[in-house]
Amino acid sequence: MPAALAPLQAEDRWLVWRWEIVEGKNGRPNQLTKVPYIADSPGRKARSNDRRTWRSFEAAVAAVEAGRAHGVGASLADGKWGSFDLDDCRDPATGALEEWSEVQVADSASYAEVTISGTGLRIIGLAEGSEVHRNQRVPGSPKGKIETYRRTARFIVVTGNHLPGSPDALANIDAQIDRTVAWLDEAAREAKGQKERPEARRSDEDRRRDLSGELLRLIECGAPEGERSEKFMYVVGWLKDYGWTAPEIVALLARHPAGIAEKYGDRLEVEVHRCWNKAETKARNGGKRRKRPTPGPSPSDEDGSPDERPVIAVVAGQVPRVVDETEAALIAAGAPIYTRAGSLVRPVIEAAAAAKSGTTLTTRFKPMCPASTSDHAARVARYQRFDMRSQDWMDTNPPKDAILALLARDGEWRLPAVAGIVTTPTLRPDGTILSQPGYDPATRLLLVLPERFRLPPIPERPTREAAERALCLLTDLISGFPFVAPIDRAVALSGILTAVARGALSVTPLHAINAHTPGTGKSYLVDVISTIATGRRSPVIAAGKTEEETEKRLVSLLLNADPIVSIDNVNGELGGDTLCQMTERPMVRARILGTSDAPEIECRSTVFATGNNLTLVGDMTRRTITCALDAKVERPELREFAFKPVERVLADRGAYVAAALTMVLAYRAAGAPTVCGPVGSYEVWSDMVRAPLIWLGEADPVDSMETARAEDPELSAIRELFGHWRDHPLLHLNSSYSVNSIIQVACEQAETYGSFGREFKTPEFRDLLLRVAGRGGVVNCNALGLWFKAISGRVVSGGQLHVRLDPKRGNKYSLVFNADAVDPDDWHFAHAAE
Repeated sequence: MPAALAPLQAEDRWLVWRWEIVEGKNGRPNQLTKVPYIADSPGRKARSNDRRTWRSFEAAVAAVEAGRAHGVGASLADGKWGSFDLDDCRDPATGALEEWSEVQVADSASYAEVTISGTGLRIIGLAEGSEVHRNQRVPGSPKGKIETYRRTARFIVVTGNHLPGSPDALANIDAQIDRTVAWLDEAAREAKGQKERPEARRSDEDRRRDLSGELLRLIECGAPEGERSEKFMYVVGWLKDYGWTAPEIVALLARHPAGIAEKYGDRLEVEVHRCWNKAETKARNGGKRRKRPTPGPSPSDEDGSPDERPVIAVVAGQVPRVVDETEAALIAAGAPIYTRAGSLVRPVIEAAAAAKSGTTLTTRFKPMCPASTSDHAARVARYQRFDMRSQDWMDTNPPKDAILALLARDGEWRLPAVAGIVTTPTLRPDGTILSQPGYDPATRLLLVLPERFRLPPIPERPTREAAERALCLLTDLISGFPFVAPIDRAVALSGILTAVARGALSVTPLHAINAHTPGTGKSYLVDVISTIATGRRSPVIAAGKTEEETEKRLVSLLLNADPIVSIDNVNGELGGDTLCQMTERPMVRARILGTSDAPEIECRSTVFATGNNLTLVGDMTRRTITCALDAKVERPELREFAFKPVERVLADRGAYVAAALTMVLAYRAAGAPTVCGPVGSYEVWSDMVRAPLIWLGEADPVDSMETARAEDPELSAIRELFGHWRDHPLLHLNSSYSVNSIIQVACEQAETYGSFGREFKTPEFRDLLLRVAGRGGVVNCNALGLWFKAISGRVVSGGQLHVRLDPKRGNKYSLVFNADAVDPDDWHFAHAAE
């Protein structure tokens, strides 16, 4: 800005403006205009007469530079400032000025600048006289006008484009303001005296054509029951404002007895005169009723403090605008509303009991309903609707149709998307620590910290010695658990690091805690991990009796964005498609219970499972690392710990969180040396959790997958099939057989009789087929064919079942052994050995 404007820049009277299209009224076309906004609140409009909406010059410039506005302006109210706007006086191509504007600039002797359009000038100066705001035509100029301001509640756009040759200082322009207004008033009086005689009075029919379509419809067709009195007053008031007298209005309405006059019949003349007089009184007291006041805030709230909420005008037919402004108000106010899984959600934060009469926070997301959305909208904005009776804008509730439209704008929301909610500092993908409470755009996580939580300082690049001290702190915490081997302790440590660093990890494997005897400490180990990661023991769910039942429970936890998911006391086998997706895919598409919706849900949960003699089936064997516990006593629940790990964590939770983060950051600071091979689907987790543990001397937690694979009943059945096939004298390698032929071979009976009749030659082979395809005590051909097709092509122990499709005669199967073949699930072990 030019130095001449420094005194104006020093005052906090600045606002910003944006180009907006304003809807024309009374049939007029829409027009582009400059709408003022508060500089540091781009969603809230500023007011020239409200000092609370003004800001500093620096704040206004910052808003423009950030792209939130198109320009800056200053209010002239309550100050010592004056200005002239000289319209249509300059050629934008050549810069040439009309003579009258040159005279005005010279006589003002104050700073002048070129306006935004380039076709006008603005003179700014000091002024201390009475308030003036006039817009007057310049005599002798086809379009020229001078708009004069002095200490008035208006804002002027300031461009800083100094007019060459004009003064570079602000001068007092009071005398020039008075001279200009007097000159233009006298010119207007002279022009009026020279006008020709007015035209003859127009006919009522011609005047009727000037009325708006809405007014004519009311006159001719009337209004619905319950609105007739209000609309009658409305019609009479508008006709009066158009210059119609009361008798003329009576004659016009009488020509349409089925219209708005239907209710009054023979009382029409009396009612018209009553309404006409009422409108006349109101016009004398408060101006013409046809000019609606602008909606605006009340002076203060109930406690006397200013109400700074933006005002949203509720107008019929403008639902999209109301929805846009509502969403903008929610964003500007920082309302805790986010998008997740195709819905708007809000965080629910509740206090829960902790150890030793303490409390901690529980968090979850809850979908927004119309009632809660209206509640939050009313907190951040005021809604006003124009009232015909009072002829003023009145407060109203958020309109239901706009609230429903906002809730239905899936895919169009500007509100931030949220991936999860955590109560512990975590890592970002770039290795920085997320420790500031609130929403984090980098991770799309909402961090809520308990009041008493304190995170010790963590160096940006921790040393190996610091990481070793952190490891000792964590290993000492879990030293009382009866781990079978070092690999089992490594899996437990992996669970701690994974839960704390989950913000940086797109996917993580399931951590299974297995034991032979109840009471060994499986669930308690998960509680210790959960207490570090969330500040409380882990809530648990039970595996359902069916895969579908388990899926319903898991989807519910996914929608809540629970940071820890613990499937407790699994009896028997654990698997299922949903669990596989949660532990391998960052986005899970799940069907919402009771609906046909299947939105994509971002999974940021760390999943645990506990059980006695837990067996992992199918693909879960390569998605799970297993920790084995064995107390080697008959009643492990009677054992005594030297200390209580959960209480120790709660006494200084920040230290254990810092220890987990330090181990990861120290490994990255050391250059992330290669200490292990890759593991499919979990590359990031391997680099940020598995590798730091190995780097610090712990066992590789991924090695526990081999135990799970060995215990997989499906994999065992394939191995058994290949073994029987290879050893049977009637089945040859590389030869094709039908399913029925294989059943006959496996169920062939011997010639001799045993205690229960004729015996089978290969009873173990037959038992295998009955387990996988038995129906009513016999091997079902269709069921066995489906199983063969499902396992065909899979390499197990060097063997591979090939299928040759033959729709007419039935598919044929052959077993091929390749000494060089490697089981895909063993790939990372093979590379680790290299």
